[in-house]
Amino acid sequence: MMIMDAGVHVWRPQAPDRPWMPGRKAHLPEPLTYEKFSAMMKEAGVEHAILVPPSWEGDRVDYSLSGAEISQSLRCYGTLSDRKTVGACQA
Repeated sequence: MMIMDAGVHVWRPQAPDRPWMPGRKAHLPEPLTYEKFSAMMKEAGVEHAILVPPSWEGDRVDYSLSGAEISQSLRCYGTLSDRKTVGACQA
């Protein structure tokens, strides 16, 4: 049986070149990078995941997309032409 996590936010820390939306904050105290999440998936036996860009980053989806670009096991679905519009990324 395949195990899939159906909605995961991955993000980097807030930084001057990566500001978050005013008044928004992450739901966990530490950033959840796609590298860290991939290791957690493997440990838990999860084969796939749907990456959903977090709302606190505004319309940025580049970090979720970069995870898909560096990994052969990730696939993205949606409009990628402006690198801002995407429905979800399947890990």
